[in-house]
Amino acid sequence: MRSTTRSQTGQGFVEYVLILVFVVLVSLAGLKLFGAEAATGYWKVVTAFGSMADDFNQGLSRWSAATGSLMWNGLRQAAGGWKTKDGRMIGDRWALNMFNNYTGSDLSIDLKGAKIDTQGSDWNGYGTLFRGTQNKNGTWSGYGFEFEEHPKGTVKMYFSRFDNGYQTKIGKTATVPAGFTLKDAQNVTVNAKGSTFAATWNGKSLVTATDKTYKSGQVGVFTNYGSAASLDGFAIR
Repeated sequence: MRSTTRSQTGQGFVEYVLILVFVVLVSLAGLKLFGAEAATGYWKVVTAFGSMADDFNQGLSRWSAATGSLMWNGLRQAAGGWKTKDGRMIGDRWALNMFNNYTGSDLSIDLKGAKIDTQGSDWNGYGTLFRGTQNKNGTWSGYGFEFEEHPKGTVKMYFSRFDNGYQTKIGKTATVPAGFTLKDAQNVTVNAKGSTFAATWNGKSLVTATDKTYKSGQVGVFTNYGSAASLDGFAIR
Protein backbone atom coordinates (compact mmCIF):
# COMPACT_ATOMS: atom_id res chain seq x y z
CA MET A 1 0.00 0.00 0.00
CA ARG A 2 2.82 2.40 0.86
CA SER A 3 4.64 1.73 -2.41
CA THR A 4 1.44 2.47 -4.35
CA THR A 5 0.98 5.78 -2.53
CA ARG A 6 4.57 6.81 -3.17
CA SER A 7 4.25 5.89 -6.82
CA GLN A 8 1.11 7.97 -7.20
CA THR A 9 2.70 10.93 -5.40
CA GLY A 10 5.79 10.77 -7.61
CA GLN A 11 3.66 10.47 -10.71
CA GLY A 12 1.62 13.50 -9.68
CA PHE A 13 4.75 15.62 -9.20
CA VAL A 14 6.14 14.59 -12.59
CA GLU A 15 2.83 15.46 -14.24
CA TYR A 16 2.84 18.88 -12.54
CA VAL A 17 6.37 19.64 -13.80
CA LEU A 18 5.42 18.51 -17.32
CA ILE A 19 2.42 20.85 -17.27
CA LEU A 20 4.64 23.81 -16.31
CA VAL A 21 7.12 22.95 -19.07
CA PHE A 22 4.26 22.69 -21.57
CA VAL A 23 2.91 26.11 -20.55
CA VAL A 24 6.32 27.74 -21.05
CA LEU A 25 6.87 26.03 -24.41
CA VAL A 26 3.47 27.14 -25.64
CA SER A 27 4.27 30.68 -24.51
CA LEU A 28 7.57 30.63 -26.40
CA ALA A 29 5.82 29.44 -29.54
CA GLY A 30 3.30 32.24 -29.14
CA LEU A 31 6.11 34.80 -29.13
CA LYS A 32 7.02 33.88 -32.69
CA LEU A 33 3.42 33.68 -33.89
CA PHE A 34 1.73 36.64 -32.23
CA GLY A 35 4.41 39.18 -31.38
CA ALA A 36 4.30 41.76 -28.59
CA GLU A 37 0.97 40.74 -27.06
CA ALA A 38 2.14 37.16 -26.66
CA ALA A 39 5.47 38.41 -25.29
CA THR A 40 3.61 40.17 -22.49
CA GLY A 41 1.79 36.95 -21.69
CA TYR A 42 5.04 34.99 -21.71
CA TRP A 43 6.61 37.44 -19.28
CA LYS A 44 3.71 36.93 -16.89
CA VAL A 45 4.37 33.19 -16.99
CA VAL A 46 8.06 33.73 -16.26
CA THR A 47 7.43 36.04 -13.31
CA ALA A 48 4.74 33.74 -11.93
CA PHE A 49 6.89 30.60 -11.85
CA GLY A 50 10.41 31.95 -11.43
CA SER A 51 11.69 33.93 -8.45
CA MET A 52 14.59 35.09 -10.63
CA ALA A 53 12.36 37.39 -12.69
CA ASP A 54 10.84 40.81 -12.12
CA ASP A 55 8.21 42.82 -14.00
CA PHE A 56 8.65 45.76 -11.56
CA ASN A 57 5.00 45.80 -10.48
CA GLN A 58 6.15 45.37 -6.86
CA GLY A 59 8.59 48.26 -6.81
CA LEU A 60 12.30 47.76 -6.15
CA SER A 61 12.11 45.26 -3.29
CA ARG A 62 14.24 42.76 -5.23
CA TRP A 63 17.02 45.24 -5.96
CA SER A 64 19.89 47.02 -4.22
CA ALA A 65 21.11 50.21 -5.88
CA ALA A 66 24.73 51.31 -5.70
CA THR A 67 24.99 54.44 -3.56
CA GLY A 68 27.67 57.05 -2.99
CA SER A 69 30.01 57.08 -5.96
CA LEU A 70 30.88 54.70 -8.79
CA MET A 71 34.40 54.44 -10.15
CA TRP A 72 35.24 53.74 -13.80
CA ASN A 73 38.88 53.74 -14.93
CA GLY A 74 39.90 55.96 -12.04
CA LEU A 75 37.05 58.47 -12.44
CA ARG A 76 34.60 58.70 -9.52
CA GLN A 77 31.14 60.18 -10.01
CA ALA A 78 28.04 60.26 -7.81
CA ALA A 79 25.88 57.21 -8.50
CA GLY A 80 22.46 57.83 -10.03
CA GLY A 81 19.24 56.63 -8.42
CA TRP A 82 16.52 54.15 -9.43
CA LYS A 83 12.73 54.14 -9.31
CA THR A 84 9.76 52.34 -10.83
CA LYS A 85 6.91 53.93 -12.77
CA ASP A 86 4.15 52.37 -14.86
CA GLY A 87 5.74 48.93 -14.70
CA ARG A 88 9.23 50.08 -15.70
CA MET A 89 12.45 50.28 -13.72
CA ILE A 90 14.16 53.58 -14.47
CA GLY A 91 17.78 54.47 -13.75
CA ASP A 92 19.29 57.94 -13.76
CA ARG A 93 22.53 58.35 -15.69
CA TRP A 94 25.59 56.62 -14.16
CA ALA A 95 23.52 54.21 -12.07
CA LEU A 96 23.96 50.58 -11.03
CA ASN A 97 21.26 48.29 -9.60
CA MET A 98 21.99 44.73 -8.40
CA PHE A 99 19.46 41.89 -8.22
CA ASN A 100 19.12 40.65 -4.63
CA ASN A 101 19.80 37.15 -3.32
CA TYR A 102 21.42 35.76 -6.44
CA THR A 103 24.94 34.56 -7.10
CA GLY A 104 25.61 32.44 -10.16
CA SER A 105 27.96 31.39 -12.92
CA ASP A 106 26.34 29.90 -16.04
CA LEU A 107 23.20 31.86 -16.84
CA SER A 108 21.07 33.78 -19.31
CA ILE A 109 19.98 37.36 -18.55
CA ASP A 110 16.89 38.75 -20.26
CA LEU A 111 16.42 42.51 -20.55
CA LYS A 112 12.90 43.22 -21.80
CA GLY A 113 11.91 46.56 -23.32
CA ALA A 114 15.26 48.21 -22.55
CA LYS A 115 15.84 51.74 -23.87
CA ILE A 116 17.37 55.10 -23.03
CA ASP A 117 14.99 57.76 -21.71
CA THR A 118 17.25 60.79 -22.05
CA GLN A 119 20.10 61.43 -24.46
CA GLY A 120 23.16 63.45 -23.55
CA SER A 121 25.82 64.83 -25.85
CA ASP A 122 27.95 61.68 -25.49
CA TRP A 123 28.33 58.30 -23.70
CA ASN A 124 24.68 57.24 -23.94
CA GLY A 125 23.63 53.64 -23.34
CA TYR A 126 22.95 50.84 -20.86
CA GLY A 127 24.05 47.32 -20.04
CA THR A 128 24.13 44.40 -17.63
CA LEU A 129 26.76 43.29 -15.11
CA PHE A 130 27.26 39.59 -14.35
CA ARG A 131 29.55 37.51 -12.15
CA GLY A 132 29.98 40.76 -10.25
CA THR A 133 31.67 41.23 -6.87
CA GLN A 134 31.87 44.46 -4.93
CA ASN A 135 35.31 45.11 -3.47
CA LYS A 136 36.05 46.62 -0.06
CA ASN A 137 36.72 50.04 -1.57
CA GLY A 138 33.28 50.03 -3.24
CA THR A 139 34.51 49.26 -6.76
CA TRP A 140 33.22 46.33 -8.79
CA SER A 141 34.84 43.39 -10.54
CA GLY A 142 33.14 41.05 -12.99
CA TYR A 143 31.85 41.18 -16.55
CA GLY A 144 29.55 43.50 -18.46
CA PHE A 145 27.77 43.76 -21.76
CA GLU A 146 26.65 47.16 -22.99
CA PHE A 147 25.39 49.34 -25.78
CA GLU A 148 27.32 52.60 -25.97
CA GLU A 149 26.82 55.67 -28.13
CA HIS A 150 30.28 57.25 -28.47
CA PRO A 151 30.82 59.40 -30.36
CA LYS A 152 27.26 60.61 -30.71
CA GLY A 153 25.49 58.97 -33.62
CA THR A 154 27.54 55.75 -33.47
CA VAL A 155 26.16 52.97 -31.24
CA LYS A 156 28.51 50.11 -30.48
CA MET A 157 28.17 46.95 -28.41
CA TYR A 158 30.77 44.88 -26.59
CA PHE A 159 31.66 42.76 -23.56
CA SER A 160 34.04 44.01 -20.89
CA ARG A 161 35.91 42.72 -17.87
CA PHE A 162 35.92 44.97 -14.80
CA ASP A 163 38.86 44.71 -12.40
CA ASN A 164 38.41 46.86 -9.29
CA GLY A 165 36.54 49.49 -11.31
CA TYR A 166 38.87 49.43 -14.32
CA GLN A 167 37.33 48.32 -17.62
CA THR A 168 38.96 46.22 -20.32
CA LYS A 169 37.01 45.35 -23.47
CA ILE A 170 37.06 41.67 -24.38
CA GLY A 171 36.02 40.07 -27.64
CA LYS A 172 34.81 42.01 -30.64
CA THR A 173 33.39 45.54 -30.60
CA ALA A 174 30.72 45.96 -33.27
CA THR A 175 28.23 48.52 -34.52
CA VAL A 176 24.61 47.64 -33.73
CA PRO A 177 22.63 46.00 -36.56
CA ALA A 178 20.13 47.80 -38.76
CA GLY A 179 16.86 48.40 -36.95
CA PHE A 180 18.39 48.68 -33.48
CA THR A 181 18.10 52.07 -31.76
CA LEU A 182 18.77 53.09 -28.18
CA LYS A 183 15.55 55.13 -27.99
CA ASP A 184 13.25 52.21 -28.88
CA ALA A 185 12.43 49.38 -26.47
CA GLN A 186 14.61 46.33 -27.17
CA ASN A 187 14.66 42.72 -25.97
CA VAL A 188 18.23 41.62 -25.30
CA THR A 189 19.64 38.38 -23.88
CA VAL A 190 23.14 37.85 -22.50
CA ASN A 191 24.38 34.27 -22.11
CA ALA A 192 27.36 33.14 -20.04
CA LYS A 193 28.55 29.53 -20.05
CA GLY A 194 31.97 28.77 -18.69
CA SER A 195 34.41 31.19 -20.29
CA THR A 196 32.16 31.93 -23.30
CA PHE A 197 29.75 34.89 -23.45
CA ALA A 198 27.23 35.81 -26.15
CA ALA A 199 24.60 38.51 -26.63
CA THR A 200 21.47 38.28 -28.76
CA TRP A 201 18.79 40.75 -29.84
CA ASN A 202 15.37 39.31 -30.63
CA GLY A 203 17.11 35.96 -31.09
CA LYS A 204 19.76 37.33 -33.49
CA SER A 205 23.43 36.97 -32.58
CA LEU A 206 25.21 40.24 -31.74
CA VAL A 207 28.72 39.74 -30.32
CA THR A 208 30.65 37.09 -28.39
CA ALA A 209 33.65 37.07 -26.05
CA THR A 210 35.73 34.68 -23.97
CA ASP A 211 37.45 35.16 -20.61
CA LYS A 212 38.05 32.91 -17.59
CA THR A 213 39.02 35.39 -14.86
CA TYR A 214 35.79 35.41 -12.85
CA LYS A 215 33.82 32.24 -12.15
CA SER A 216 30.73 33.44 -10.28
CA GLY A 217 29.02 36.51 -8.84
CA GLN A 218 26.04 38.84 -8.75
CA VAL A 219 23.93 40.21 -11.59
CA GLY A 220 22.69 43.75 -12.19
CA VAL A 221 21.92 46.47 -14.72
CA PHE A 222 23.56 49.84 -15.29
CA THR A 223 23.21 53.07 -17.22
CA ASN A 224 26.03 54.90 -18.97
CA TYR A 225 27.29 58.34 -18.07
CA GLY A 226 25.29 60.28 -20.65
CA SER A 227 21.77 58.90 -20.38
CA ALA A 228 18.99 57.67 -18.14
CA ALA A 229 17.57 54.29 -19.18
CA SER A 230 14.74 51.93 -18.31
CA LEU A 231 13.33 48.45 -18.90
CA ASP A 232 10.00 46.72 -18.25
CA GLY A 233 11.20 43.20 -17.48
CA PHE A 234 14.23 41.33 -16.15
CA ALA A 235 14.93 37.62 -15.74
CA ILE A 236 17.78 35.26 -14.91
CA ARG A 237 17.57 31.74 -16.32
